Amino acid sequence: MAVNSYTVVDIMKPTPTKIDLASSFNGRVGDSQSFTKLWFKRNGLPLDLTNYTLYLSGKDANGTAFKLVDYGKANQTGDNLQIGKVTFYFPAGTFQVEGDWDYTTTFFGIKDSSGTVISTVNVGIHVLGNSVDFGIDSKPFYTDLDELNKQMQDYINDKKGKIDSMLSEVLDKDSNLNQNLSSLTSLIETYQKLIDAKAIITQDDFNVFKKTVDDAIAKLSKDLVIENRGSANVTDARKPSFYISSYVQKMHTEYSNGVQLSGLPSGLYILETFTPFTDLASGAPMQRATLCTTNKAPMIYTRNGATADTWTVWTQITTW
Repeated sequence: MAVNSYTVVDIMKPTPTKIDLASSFNGRVGDSQSFTKLWFKRNGLPLDLTNYTLYLSGKDANGTAFKLVDYGKANQTGDNLQIGKVTFYFPAGTFQVEGDWDYTTTFFGIKDSSGTVISTVNVGIHVLGNSVDFGIDSKPFYTDLDELNKQMQDYINDKKGKIDSMLSEVLDKDSNLNQNLSSLTSLIETYQKLIDAKAIITQDDFNVFKKTVDDAIAKLSKDLVIENRGSANVTDARKPSFYISSYVQKMHTEYSNGVQLSGLPSGLYILETFTPFTDLASGAPMQRATLCTTNKAPMIYTRNGATADTWTVWTQITTW
């Protein structure tokens, strides 16, 4: 149940003071998007909430912990962030059991853009039972919430494994690639903490997070191939178009050691691939193969990409 009157929340009240929301709001088991209207003040004066995030942290009558972050909005008639008037929404899955939330651990918090908590105010929340909707309780809502958190947890586990694998392949630990992968790991850890804290994460939150991580991994996967141009696993089976499609982000040179090459005398070669442009129309990749034999001058061969799928024959460029 929600009404249009604002409950005044003065952040300068003594810490033990409990602000009881029951006069203007009572949740009900199974509610979805119920809300209460709050007017934040400091010493009786309106508190400007611009650039601040409002959250609720607490435990319900069963002792289940919740943290609802960024559900305070100024989107109803009368709301105004500059004077501290907001509508706080309780998403589906919040009210699972009838009874009073533990007011000693339930509070509204305000944090600034850096994440620093500037104030907390203890509140009392009463949740009514759901005796009207026969056969309906909080379980369907709770299941939906659990399922979303499970999806995010499974996704995080998968991507953490992928990123850890990529980090293990980075040759230059001081490179921008390594730093970018580490930053992505930090982002994932931030969402992991939200799940661990039982924060309610919306489907929109998950979608934005998933797109950010997927896009970053796709880009960093290409950067990883570019960065690690010392791999010994490259063979001459790769077509010219591979070097364009895989390295389209930048021009580069790739070095590979200990490569056996068809069409050349037997031996292990140093294979260098030069990609001068980012599309085949502007220029084809060129490869140089160097055979180093003990007590002999190195033998050097070159070939160019003839088409997207074929190379020219190897040409020896050393004359000794």
